[in-house]
Amino acid sequence: MHLHYIVWAYASIEPGSGNYLDNVTLDLFAKSEDEAIKRAISLVEKPYYCVRNVIEHLDGQPCGRA
Repeated sequence: MHLHYIVWAYASIEPGSGNYLDNVTLDLFAKSEDEAIKRAISLVEKPYYCVRNVIEHLDGQPCGRA
């Protein structure tokens, strides 16, 4: 089994709409949310980061990115 953490690195959140501005989406393999955030910080320089989704792939399950 492995986990994909979908992390957004972003510049700010638009007041009123809640839209994430100037964001980058990262699909990272990690064992924990903390590890995924640390990896995102090492890859992309933005002021803010958040985990948006976690996808679990079991052994033998098709994975286009593994």
